Amino acid sequence: EINLYFVDAQSGVLVKSTQKIEAKKLLDNPYKSVLELLFKGPDDEKLVNSIPNDTKINKVELKNGILTIDLSEQFLNANGMNSVNSIVNTMTEFNEIEGVKFLINGESKDGLKDVFVRK
Repeated sequence: EINLYFVDAQSGVLVKSTQKIEAKKLLDNPYKSVLELLFKGPDDEKLVNSIPNDTKINKVELKNGILTIDLSEQFLNANGMNSVNSIVNTMTEFNEIEGVKFLINGESKDGLKDVFVRK
């Protein structure tokens, strides 16, 4: 079981949703597998996914406690900080991840330059 963070449709607040994932999916690239599950969206009708549907994961890399996630430009169409916090809160469920850095097609973008930590 893994904890994913989605937006409560009524309150607009991030909430934890526990979903099952096959253990063998976590062997090859656990971070990418969990992100893919998160991007697929919630299995609960009361929750919504704040990440744009067409966002692609280009690359995921962990170095010195910081997970760098390179996404396609569609991620920039996200509404507000819920999409960033949804990813950060989900990925920092892994003990070894202290923060998350975002790249868009390999480049740093304004508003996404910092390392984000769980709020």
